[in-house]
Amino acid sequence: MKKYLAAFLAALMVLSVCFVPAAAAEEESAVNLIDAKGFNDLVEMGMEEVQYPTIMLPGINHSVYYVMDENGDVKLNDDGAKLETGLLLIDSSNIVGKIIKKLLAPLLGTLLTQHDLKLTQAVYDLVGDLFCYMKMNENGEPANPIGVYDYQDPVSLWPEDKQDWFYNMMPMQPYTSIPYESGVEGGNGTLEDMTYLCTFPLLGNPMESAYKLKEMVDRLAAEYGKVNLCAVSLGGTLLTAYLDIIEEEDLAKINQVIGFVAVLDGTSVIADFYAREWAITDEKMYNSFFPYLMEQLGEDAMLGYLVNILIRIFPQDVLYNIISSAFEGILDTLLVNDPQFWATVPSYRYEELADKYLAEGSVLREKTDRFQEARLNIKDHLTTANEKYGVKVSTISGYNMRFDEGEYAFFGLVKSVDTVNSDAIIDVTSTSLGATAGACHQTIEAAGLLKDDSVLTPDGLLDVSTCLFPDSAFFFKGQHHEIGRNDNAVKLAALIMIGAVDSITDTELYPQVNGTRNSRRIVRPDGGYLVRAEEILADDTGAYTDEQKAYVQEAYDFAIDVIDDTICDPVATAEAEQKLFDAFVICGTETADEPESPLNAYLAKFLKHTSDRLWATRGASGFFELPDILEKAGSDLIADINTAC
Repeated sequence: MKKYLAAFLAALMVLSVCFVPAAAAEEESAVNLIDAKGFNDLVEMGMEEVQYPTIMLPGINHSVYYVMDENGDVKLNDDGAKLETGLLLIDSSNIVGKIIKKLLAPLLGTLLTQHDLKLTQAVYDLVGDLFCYMKMNENGEPANPIGVYDYQDPVSLWPEDKQDWFYNMMPMQPYTSIPYESGVEGGNGTLEDMTYLCTFPLLGNPMESAYKLKEMVDRLAAEYGKVNLCAVSLGGTLLTAYLDIIEEEDLAKINQVIGFVAVLDGTSVIADFYAREWAITDEKMYNSFFPYLMEQLGEDAMLGYLVNILIRIFPQDVLYNIISSAFEGILDTLLVNDPQFWATVPSYRYEELADKYLAEGSVLREKTDRFQEARLNIKDHLTTANEKYGVKVSTISGYNMRFDEGEYAFFGLVKSVDTVNSDAIIDVTSTSLGATAGACHQTIEAAGLLKDDSVLTPDGLLDVSTCLFPDSAFFFKGQHHEIGRNDNAVKLAALIMIGAVDSITDTELYPQVNGTRNSRRIVRPDGGYLVRAEEILADDTGAYTDEQKAYVQEAYDFAIDVIDDTICDPVATAEAEQKLFDAFVICGTETADEPESPLNAYLAKFLKHTSDRLWATRGASGFFELPDILEKAGSDLIADINTAC
């Protein structure tokens, strides 16, 4: 049963990697540079006179790659849609027709007979068809020609639509809006003139992608003397590879390195995925998991109870086999043969997993081994860069979250959910270059990890003495991996990049351990609450009464005070958002949430009751199979009869 449950997790994980970040990215917006007193004061007092270009090493979904046609242009599918994405590329042309053609007959046969009539094979084939453009061959190369959109100019010179895309993915206005006369022809006199992006494909080899970064570093260093490297999330793999392909003297071309929730030593989520190690039970599968998942996604839990009921149309073994088949299709098509995915497996788990999947001496194994070598060398490279060439190295991490918190709640099915302290995506040990942590919410002492020379965070959850650079390792407690939603974390990164903050002792405004907040609805410039409030307050058409404007002014002032505070308070942030929303309701620009209808309330209660009763009476059995205890009794009886005969 375990292998089938494992497959269920795998399918959910792929969906999360593919679709959830894509949806979130569409909602995500650039953080507005609010007149935060502490931040602006630090910019004025601490900004170094000479600024170097900053090359952003982007995370997943921040690099758009595409399938090339015979002319090297973006290939179109049968529906005329471009075959391009930043995540997993699915051929969506006639997708309904493909599903019906592949699944309808075996699905009906399976439901009627309650036995698998080639449904699992049909699911495997369908997955292969949908992901056909992402197929990787046994040498770790895309089966289809792949290109990636490239940007050689600074962001200030990009077309407006590309700038909007960039800030949608990487809300860096607190940095790029800072005035600086760079002399870039056609620029705007801000650090946007000094901001670059080095894209790389999800289908590929990070060791090869690193040569593209090397070319950019060499070019900009020749012009400006040095560069800053800021690795965001998956960009940590590009940084790791780059540091291992250059000569030692090339380290002199780097001014500073910043890891912004960067995956610098993999993530336990991916390792568990490859290892098929899960924290899942029948109770989770058939009772508690789906309602929890819906709530974490911001949906009604009753949808989860409905799923609990519907999955019982299949016998348990058939359901798990179907999910297992979908997983195998994804695994065979993409994951096992993609060096970029292998680069996110933690170093201490790599050998065991590589031995399981990759033949010793194969071309693919040589590629993944090469990255493993680079990862094992990264601390030495950074130490040499810092001590010999004066390169500043900083990390910004989130911590004290489980893998099942937030919109990626399905990661809670991996085994490490109960043992790893993370930002809900990446272990804090990875993003911080070595902080020691037990399980989420577990103190170092309780975890048995306390040493005589330990340096603990005030909450006792982390030992920062084991970080490679403890004096420049910053942490946001309770911060989700989508750290761009926290305007204050972005401001800290900006201060580090301009040289205004070098260590945890530079200012009390940005301590080593801060709180968290999700301020994106408040501060986004394209329809954010502060912008909307300012429009109402500036309106002179008489559309709003003095009383309405007074409500807006009060909410606006409160929100500004919250955003100005460099010490994050999630409760105050939520209150500020609610106050502004309520003021908009009073002004008639928002509609108050309507109370749940009696019908919906009754339906939710009915679905929950039905789901609970099914679990209590049938356990993990499908609608048309005997409960486990009766099935076992029947099997024992048949065995006894066979023995007697």
